[in-house]
Amino acid sequence: MIWQDIVIALANTIFIFSLSEQIYEILKLKVSTLSLINTFTLGVGLSAISFAMFTLDLYFSSIVTGLNALLWFVIGFLTIKYREKE
Repeated sequence: MIWQDIVIALANTIFIFSLSEQIYEILKLKVSTLSLINTFTLGVGLSAISFAMFTLDLYFSSIVTGLNALLWFVIGFLTIKYREKE
């Protein structure tokens, strides 16, 4: 494991904690005003970055970035769910 793998993974871990708080707030308030374009664009972009990291043998970063992408997709689907009820 190279040092870049650790740094990238740690940064993405911080983002995961931040996104987890956002998901908690959406579920608690049952309201989301986030843009669907932004949430799904970030999900797709992070998925592509995760794949690229995997091809560079940055396995830990790839997994953590993939989780980050997954959380953005979850936020996107929660936004759809709670916008439909309005």
